[in-house]
Amino acid sequence: MSKNNKNNKDIEGLRKLILKSMRYFLIITVFVLFVLFILSAKKETLKLISNINIGLLVLALVLMFIYTIIDALKVKVLSSGMSKSVSLNQALEILLTGSFMAAITPFQTGGLPLQLYLFSKNKVRPGTASAILVLRGLMYILFVGLIFPFVMFYMKIGISKLFIYSAFVYALAFICLGFVMAKPLQIKHFFIRKFKLNRRKRVGRKII
Repeated sequence: MSKNNKNNKDIEGLRKLILKSMRYFLIITVFVLFVLFILSAKKETLKLISNINIGLLVLALVLMFIYTIIDALKVKVLSSGMSKSVSLNQALEILLTGSFMAAITPFQTGGLPLQLYLFSKNKVRPGTASAILVLRGLMYILFVGLIFPFVMFYMKIGISKLFIYSAFVYALAFICLGFVMAKPLQIKHFFIRKFKLNRRKRVGRKII
């Protein structure tokens, strides 16, 4: 019981810290946007703002909300498939908190560690949590890969060097991930041997 109470207190403390950070972040963001608007606004800027289609803006917000719910459902279904079920609210908390932390840290490095931490607080081991997040990312990449040709055809976008480069990078990533999923034990043993070998070399250098 004491361990569960400690975990609950840690989660509650982390939640309060994140909410406090979000509050400061929003205040600073609004202040910076206000200052930039005052310093750089022109008549054309006000005209462009007045021409915003409110209906399309509301539609974009609704679609973003639907996407967030579907993303959380993916995490819920994937975790259930690994016998480590998380609720929809927990999935939303993990995803939104991770996205926020990624947005305010350099190179988006803070999102994944925090998501793994939140998963562990919900009794999901780091290995299982990593698998859930990797599969979630693969599902997104697969969806984009399937829908992208239709978008190109609809918008009449030609094949550019950037598209070829992106296709090459995605193909290489798929090959690497496929190899990792097909031969996980072999890769694990390879890195373990590599780590042990490097460790022996460091110990040998210290002895010499």
